[in-house]
Amino acid sequence: MGSWVELWCIGWEGVEGARMERWVKREAFLSFQELERARGYRRRERRWEFMCGRSLLKVLLARHLGVAPQEVELLEGREGKPYLGVGGHVGVSHSGGYCLVAFSPDFPLGVDLERIRFDLELERMMRRFFSPLEREYLEGLELEEQRGVFFQIWTYKEAWGKFLGRGLNLAELRKYSLGKEGLGVFCRGRSWIQEGRWIYPLSLASPWLRGTLVSGGEVERWRVWEGSLEEWWARYGFREGGRDWLEVIK
Repeated sequence: MGSWVELWCIGWEGVEGARMERWVKREAFLSFQELERARGYRRRERRWEFMCGRSLLKVLLARHLGVAPQEVELLEGREGKPYLGVGGHVGVSHSGGYCLVAFSPDFPLGVDLERIRFDLELERMMRRFFSPLEREYLEGLELEEQRGVFFQIWTYKEAWGKFLGRGLNLAELRKYSLGKEGLGVFCRGRSWIQEGRWIYPLSLASPWLRGTLVSGGEVERWRVWEGSLEEWWARYGFREGGRDWLEVIK
């Protein structure tokens, strides 16, 4: 069948975060350690983003491992990156009311998702985190293209760092560079190979999202699902006691 990756990109805008958090606790998808980590987030939005993103990842993995979501055991590496002890490789990212979860039985993964923000001063961000070559590339684009391409390159940097197990290390972001040829290929929506890793810009339906997947090998087949939380639950959701998630969180 060849190597494959399954991706879910789910938007939960319009769903009250506090109710989602209560649902996650009621279903007990998360371990004690995961709940303790969630409590460590000062901002409520970050707390329930972590809790719900981790829960969605467990539902995805449960389908492939043949167990209930509560039985999926995720370990944590450096910088809190989740991984499976056996059975495959995972990735998770969330931004601005969207979550991206990924699973591969074949290769290690690093994924990142970013919602385009219009409150950032691009020039300042580029000076701080981008290489001179990247800044030159962006400055050569039309103004209406720059912001989207900026975020596409940013997702590459974060996904690369996650693949290496370093997370978002701001001090190293300048070092993560595709080079002149790689930039031209990647930013036109095509994959690029760097240091034996495959780098895939993700084609997402929302014009406000950018994403990247870094894989330890070539992905031959993709299983991609993208939509709202309501659409996802209608297709993939687990039922507990005759009630489904939407009945609980609406």
